[in-house]
Amino acid sequence: MADIQDNKGIKMMDLNIATPIDLDACEQILGIGIEFTVSMIKTFLDSSLDVQLQVIAGAINKQDFEEFKFGAHSLKGASGYVGASHIHYSCYFI
Repeated sequence: MADIQDNKGIKMMDLNIATPIDLDACEQILGIGIEFTVSMIKTFLDSSLDVQLQVIAGAINKQDFEEFKFGAHSLKGASGYVGASHIHYSCYFI
């Protein structure tokens, strides 16, 4: 598992996009067993995902580009650690 940097220096995880959650990458990134990995994914879904989506939605409503960018950046990082490939790469493109 390797981090990727684009030409602007933005880090991304090298995740398998054939699946919404790359469990193999998540286990490797976190260095933990599958049971704890699943609990981390649940924590991500219950807290980080919801919180950051609210930040992003609020920023859109306020037309605050910096807050929007910050929310997307935070969500990109959290989703990368749990192997949520589609969310991770979508946030990268934001």
